[in-house]
Amino acid sequence: METQPGADAGMKGAHSYRVTLQPSDGCSAAAIAFTHSNHDDIASIVERLRASTGLPDTQAAALGVGLKLMSAVVLEHRRDPLFSGIHAALGDFIRALKSGP
Repeated sequence: METQPGADAGMKGAHSYRVTLQPSDGCSAAAIAFTHSNHDDIASIVERLRASTGLPDTQAAALGVGLKLMSAVVLEHRRDPLFSGIHAALGDFIRALKSGP
């Protein structure tokens, strides 16, 4: 995941990322790539998770990146019935994660 701080003029103080999911096991699936803007520095969040959760580095990275990508979509579409069942639970989980063990 590459980052370019402040690259998205539509979001003040945003970090812009190019996210790429590339198969590494020889499967024939095509790579998935997209851009994402977030007000948080996701790399810093991953480093904090690596230091505080006790998870292996790769799992802490997957958790941090996945959670930030998902929470951004849920927040943007918070009034959409598709996300009504997860919005509150996701907020509770993030608060618990931030407060530490």
